[in-house]
Amino acid sequence: MEEEVADFFWQVTDYRVEGRCLHELSAIIWLALCGLLAACEDFERIHDYACDKQAVLAQFLSLPAGIPSSYTLQRVFSRLNPVELEASLPHWGQAILRVLAGQQLASAGRQVRATCLPASEKPVCSWSVAGPRRSASAWPKPK
Repeated sequence: MEEEVADFFWQVTDYRVEGRCLHELSAIIWLALCGLLAACEDFERIHDYACDKQAVLAQFLSLPAGIPSSYTLQRVFSRLNPVELEASLPHWGQAILRVLAGQQLASAGRQVRATCLPASEKPVCSWSVAGPRRSASAWPKPK
């Protein structure tokens, strides 16, 4: 992606004391979003997922102090303003869809190919998350 990770979450106020933080707020939010997309249901699972995928995550996230602990994730998210976080997510989602448009995704060892809406040649990215009754689709808004 052309944009920096921090650019997606500039609207979210970082309440932490400057100079005393080991992890960037944008990296913490990214880790949580990646974990949620990977079907992690709590901060401990998000931390475990991030530790398993640290080599990949380090390619686009600044992780000078490694992966934040599950306690750090919980502490930071408990203090975030949910309205600010929610306002930043559409920008993040749109950027992800631009990157994934027309590409194949691997999910649980299966490839999911982009599909087209009726009467449209524009690909739509769709995916499923492992687990009972969990699925998500990213459909473009009609113009």
